[in-house]
Amino acid sequence: MNRSTKPCSRPNKKPEPMSADSALSDFRYKSATTISTIVRSAPDMVWPWLTQIGRGGGYYTFDFITNSRCPSADYLLDIPKPRTGDKCGLLGEIHSVDPGVGLAWKNIHTHMFQHRSGRVVSYKVASSGSGSVITARFISGTDCFVGRVGARVAILVAKILLQRQLNTLRQMINSYPVRKATGNINRSISPQGHQRDTVVFSQTAKPIPSARRS
Repeated sequence: MNRSTKPCSRPNKKPEPMSADSALSDFRYKSATTISTIVRSAPDMVWPWLTQIGRGGGYYTFDFITNSRCPSADYLLDIPKPRTGDKCGLLGEIHSVDPGVGLAWKNIHTHMFQHRSGRVVSYKVASSGSGSVITARFISGTDCFVGRVGARVAILVAKILLQRQLNTLRQMINSYPVRKATGNINRSISPQGHQRDTVVFSQTAKPIPSARRS
């Protein structure tokens, strides 16, 4: 694996399991895509970046599409540690957390005629040489045969967004020590903060329109 972001599936090699792989086990049809990248920082330095995705830091994809043109945080936020039950508008609710290792978001929708669709986004960080490997996996599920078309489209879109997301995170994480030392970060931005949709931390049990920043 090189330092570019790419799908981690390889011929004759099955992607490593992640914590929420079975989160949509009750759905009849499922599809998944997995992306990974390598960064120069140790896992304990990478983990805080993964915990602020969707929790006030933005989504690190295409801000004009997923974040109402609000720039994702290019520094570490002062926010509570992730817990199951944390919520945000785009990703849904945190399904599982393995502190320092990985976390997963789950979102279930019920449509007309009780047709369900669901999606899970999982993140994992592990040591790799002198740095770390970040893995992101998107799983789409549906109960309806016709809904498989939408699920496959969702997989294609997710692959593009996850690749963009990990590329952005890799660049931010690798450059953060220098940027932090020189003050080259976007700490002072618009009053809306770095994420437009509402964030709910389960510790507080109340919505936080804009996450606190250190």
